[in-house]
Amino acid sequence: MQNLRKFTLGTRQSKPNTTRAQPNGCGTEMLAPLLDLIFDKKHIKCCNAHDLCYSNCTMEKHVCDSKMKECFSRIRGDIAAEFAYAVLRGTRIACAAYLNSQNEFCNCI
Repeated sequence: MQNLRKFTLGTRQSKPNTTRAQPNGCGTEMLAPLLDLIFDKKHIKCCNAHDLCYSNCTMEKHVCDSKMKECFSRIRGDIAAEFAYAVLRGTRIACAAYLNSQNEFCNCI
């Protein structure tokens, strides 16, 4: 399955002359201000790293999501990490955010 996923996605590389991605905290641009009030600075660092991961042309979505879950787990423990991971990852918005970042910063070659 892993090889099939790589084949379907193709090989990706950074677009030339593209500015670096700007993280926006936890959630989409509309939700980020609200979620930033709920989460503390440590969580926001995890979310910002997750945003940057989504714009990394060599990273697959599930890897970025797993790294965010690990980051949350180090802060609050497994139950809180599972909840935050489900909320921030388990929506169509998360899939769209990944695809939008990949389209903005990466070329399929």
